[in-house]
Amino acid sequence: MIKLARILVPFGAALLAVPSFAQAQLTFGPEVGTFIPTSSRLRDAMGDSWLSFGLGSVRLDRTFDSRPRWDTEFITQTRNGSKVFMGTVSSGIVIPLDGSTGYGLRRQSQTTPYAAARIGLSYTDYAINRPGTTGLRDSSKRIGPNGNLEIGLMVGDNLTFAARYDFNPSYSGYNFSGLSLSARYGIIRF
Repeated sequence: MIKLARILVPFGAALLAVPSFAQAQLTFGPEVGTFIPTSSRLRDAMGDSWLSFGLGSVRLDRTFDSRPRWDTEFITQTRNGSKVFMGTVSSGIVIPLDGSTGYGLRRQSQTTPYAAARIGLSYTDYAINRPGTTGLRDSSKRIGPNGNLEIGLMVGDNLTFAARYDFNPSYSGYNFSGLSLSARYGIIRF
């Protein structure tokens, strides 16, 4: 895991530094959804469904030019005195999946499926009560690598529905990876 982190962290930092704001016709907006942890131990302690929210680009480039895009996601859950907060900043490639792969082609449909792959950093702040004990808890604040894969559907120019899986490190025996189901609406256009 340490060797993987030594590779992913500098690569993720380099991707985050890519000036993706120079893209034409870029739309940003808020995202809201639900996060489902992979770990049964974490689900038992904190529940099956957590709140996720974020901010990122919505609109795919109409020329089908796959360029680096950044994304943020925040996940939070509180239950029986336990709490978890995770924040992820990542950057990667978003690719339209509607069958048109040539550059310079215009999107024909108002609905476009897409896939994304990103890497970045995640901040995890947790304080989880140990079951069957009084006053004992696992807690820490950590920064680690993140990788995420996403498939989604863009409807028009402003609305996106997505399923995203985040690969996060394990801390104190809890695996913080999981699946997010979300909707994003673009409100700011450059």
